[in-house]
Amino acid sequence: MGLCIAFFPLGSCTTSPRAGSRVTAEGGIELARQEINQGHYESALSFLKESRFKAEDPRQRAEVNLLTGDCHLALNKYAAAISAYFRARSANVDNDSETTYLVSMGLAQAFEAQDRWVSAERHFLEAVSFTKDPKLQDRALLRLGKGSLKRGRLDRAQSYRDKFHDNSEFGFAEFVQTLELEQRKHGKSRTKTTDISLPTVLAPEILGRAIWGARRIRPSGKPVTMTKPWRMTVHHAASPDIPPTAMADAAAQMRAYQKFHQDTRGWADIAYHYLIDGSGRIWQGREMKWEGAHAGNSKLNKGNIGVCLMGNFVKRDPTPSQKRALKQLLSWLCETHGIHPRFIYSHRSILKNTPKKSTLCPGAHLDAYLRRIKPFLPRP
Repeated sequence: MGLCIAFFPLGSCTTSPRAGSRVTAEGGIELARQEINQGHYESALSFLKESRFKAEDPRQRAEVNLLTGDCHLALNKYAAAISAYFRARSANVDNDSETTYLVSMGLAQAFEAQDRWVSAERHFLEAVSFTKDPKLQDRALLRLGKGSLKRGRLDRAQSYRDKFHDNSEFGFAEFVQTLELEQRKHGKSRTKTTDISLPTVLAPEILGRAIWGARRIRPSGKPVTMTKPWRMTVHHAASPDIPPTAMADAAAQMRAYQKFHQDTRGWADIAYHYLIDGSGRIWQGREMKWEGAHAGNSKLNKGNIGVCLMGNFVKRDPTPSQKRALKQLLSWLCETHGIHPRFIYSHRSILKNTPKKSTLCPGAHLDAYLRRIKPFLPRP
């Protein structure tokens, strides 16, 4: 795959006369590339849509979704771009380093365009971490430096500058000049550098609250601001017994959980921060800025990220997709928040020393799986 991360200028969206013609997946990808090179993104999308249904192997599916993300990014359709890039990541089963780099760069640019710098920075860092090519690393580092500088974070900007390999990279001299000007303006010839940790775990796709139609948090439920997360608790929802696998069914279940927690329990919001459906989709529950209502009492909820799998696992295993998603989510949360795996609990285990409190949650099967994977999760 070539390097085409939507760095091209926007052109007209003229529909090619070849659009809609019958082509193979590979042929459609090539035609889409030609259209992209001419700035015809809408036309390219028509070829990619056809190729997406014809793609037979993961490599083709990854390339189709990667190019689809590039087109949406160029057309300023950032939510669609993010979805396409995550589909490309899922299809990249061989963990091809070039595809990983391109997907991470695409995601970073889409999040940055939405002014979601924390997510953008994370994905730019992924791009640096998952390629060994110094030139490609420098492209991501320059975006990181400029983004940090724009937000007045001179220490981080300096750190990204210090990691550069080739000071002749296009745009580097301008970035350094601006950084030094800002440093002098603040009375320092050079700010201190920050220790930048490169990620070892790729961020999972998390379906936001708007996707499942979440209500607003209720002030009457007395929401509490989340302190720095330092532990996690894993639950099962218990109902329904069989976790939903269709996206629409899972979204409806999310709304049902929130309705029960707000209307019946009187809580501010859905109890958990993340939920996983039967197909392994990860859904955003309560926003991370708010403490959850899942561990058993306010003391146990403090600094505690709530993760819940849809389904009942007293008598059956979570689906293979749920297991994979749980491991990825916990790995990412451990690395992102610096949480040691010894501070990951099942609901049953975190309650064991609480008088008059007990539960079967998260079920014997999920509890056993959690114990098996904890030794393999990242350590800060």
